[in-house]
Amino acid sequence: MHGKPDSARDPNLSESALSNTAPHHAPDGTPTPKANQKTAADTSESIAFAERLTGEMQALQDRASHERHAPDPIETLSSRIGDELIDGALSVTTLENTVRVLRDDNLRERASRLRGYLGLGNETTPESRLDSAARETVESCDTAEALVAKLSRPGFAAVFTAHPTFALADNVYRHIVEMATDPSHRLPELKSHRREAAPTLAHEQSLALTAILRGRDALDIFNAAILKHAAIRWPEHEETLAAFDIRTLILATWVGFDTDGRSDIYWWDTLRIRLALKRTQLERLRNQLEKLLPQCSQLVARIDVALGAVKEQEAACPDQQHHDAAAIAAFARTLVSRRDSALTSAETLSPLFEQALPLLDNTGRAALLTARAGFMAHGLGAAHIHTRLNATQIYNVVRHRLGIEDDPTIPSRRRLVLSQINDALESLKEPIPVDFGAVMMEQSSAGRLMMTMAQILKHIDSDTPIRFLIAETESGYTLLATLWLARLLGIRDNQIQISPLFETQNALEHGEIILEEAFRSPHWRDYIRNNGRLCLQFGYSDSGRYIGQLAATNLVERLRLRTLALMQKHGMKDIELVLFDTHGESIGRGAHPFSLSDRLSYFSPDHTRGLFAKAGIRLREEVAFQGGDGYTLFGTAPLAASTIATLAEHLMRPISTARDPIYDEPDFSSDFFSTIALDMSSLVEDPAMPGCSVPLARL
Repeated sequence: MHGKPDSARDPNLSESALSNTAPHHAPDGTPTPKANQKTAADTSESIAFAERLTGEMQALQDRASHERHAPDPIETLSSRIGDELIDGALSVTTLENTVRVLRDDNLRERASRLRGYLGLGNETTPESRLDSAARETVESCDTAEALVAKLSRPGFAAVFTAHPTFALADNVYRHIVEMATDPSHRLPELKSHRREAAPTLAHEQSLALTAILRGRDALDIFNAAILKHAAIRWPEHEETLAAFDIRTLILATWVGFDTDGRSDIYWWDTLRIRLALKRTQLERLRNQLEKLLPQCSQLVARIDVALGAVKEQEAACPDQQHHDAAAIAAFARTLVSRRDSALTSAETLSPLFEQALPLLDNTGRAALLTARAGFMAHGLGAAHIHTRLNATQIYNVVRHRLGIEDDPTIPSRRRLVLSQINDALESLKEPIPVDFGAVMMEQSSAGRLMMTMAQILKHIDSDTPIRFLIAETESGYTLLATLWLARLLGIRDNQIQISPLFETQNALEHGEIILEEAFRSPHWRDYIRNNGRLCLQFGYSDSGRYIGQLAATNLVERLRLRTLALMQKHGMKDIELVLFDTHGESIGRGAHPFSLSDRLSYFSPDHTRGLFAKAGIRLREEVAFQGGDGYTLFGTAPLAASTIATLAEHLMRPISTARDPIYDEPDFSSDFFSTIALDMSSLVEDPAMPGCSVPLARL
């Protein structure tokens, strides 16, 4: 049992806890039976016992930190509680109530930490922070043209990940974010904080989409402030500022698209969720235009047509109960026949936006430009999408289709398979047609996912590229095989962002070799130039499991620096580099304990940023917000605004030129982190702890 010492406890704890269990009154004002009064007395006793346990635990921990042979604090306190239960000095009811008191106290503290984590308790409001960040962004540019160039490409992305880590009930998460937003929010008495059941995929999507839409609302505030300050600074460039869309901050999701380790996501689920994102995006734009333009305007009318078509497509999409051949054929007919009406490119609406601008006054123009910026930045979806699968699944589909049997992870066979996949890329002339019959018949997971992506790009959104994350990438062959599969199925190079996920110790230590193997291929170099960016992803859960977070961050940093050298070596200075840190919300998964601002700086050290800036290579950073706990950072409008404000401030953070001993003394730092990695590996593989490595992986 952990807690704060008496001196650090909330002085209002007893009062607030008692108020939650104070005697209820009947409608006529008379007290209810004495049982309720007894509950209040029991709660008071539990609070006193909780405070006693907290003090005893603190004393035992202090003793353990100063005495070599001090008893284990948890074991000692557990024995004392057991003795009191046996002696009758402590009742089970009091103990249960005590656990609830400590639990609720911890929940209040957690809400307070969330509030401080986002800087919500500061004197400056989230809206003021967004406005200040927008003003600094505008002031950082010398000309309107420079501002347009800077903001017309994404500089940062927040990605909502889909790990099923929703440990608490939805109403408990709601109370956390409400208390974080308003500390006076009252926490009701709850018997349990646990979920009744694991979340379904549909429930995950609902929670993620709610968080995404709050983030989009906050982005609108930021974009509107940028347009306001730009208009004030450059009033003579009204046409220039009205012609560009702000894309500097975007949102993405892999809920429903991450199939690595998931057996509950079928291809029709991915399509249905993608259609839902498209419908939500159109509905959001339609609502924004409701008070700006008449129903008869061409822009509103076109959106209404598209919305009707997308709703028909979504309704026809197969599901777990209806996915036979007839249902899939009906869906295919609806998807194809209504494709043009539903739109396949956000750019189709650009001339209609232009036609609508002269119809509005200055206030209306600003609102329309803000709506257009958010819409164009995200395309035909409320957020960009990331798919993910395992490298082994790529090997399986290539083995089946090309007959490449050798294991690319075996060094002695790697040169052969690299030669074979390059030959396959060279001989690939025309893609094969993909339809839903092919999707139904495809046996491999990688082939089915890539076919699903091809259908999304043909029939739902042709312009917005899809990130294709490959877990456990340990060979350049993996990247080339993925490129071959994408081209085979008709996906253009600019439509797919192939990204290796470096997370195992081997991949982090040999990442530059993996990238070098791919760069040696002219097909990969052509792909990178056609796409315009190199995407890399770093995992902090698996790496933390095997070598520890401290050692993992050092390997990630080293790999980033070596990527810079590779890009310079292969003449890729004009290519954008995307660095995606897929951490979780706990220290064990790479998150920072103090503040979101510190967390962003932790993943993006000034030294590395400075080197990329000096080399003239554009960086795009991305971070993950993991399902459940991560969504609390977007749990209310003020929390979402604070989160987006922190991201915007991070983009404007100046690069420090202070010397860093980690880089100044590379030999010492390498030895230091290697020692940590060895000790962590020994802990995980310790034969005295059989089976412990599996639970550790899920912490």
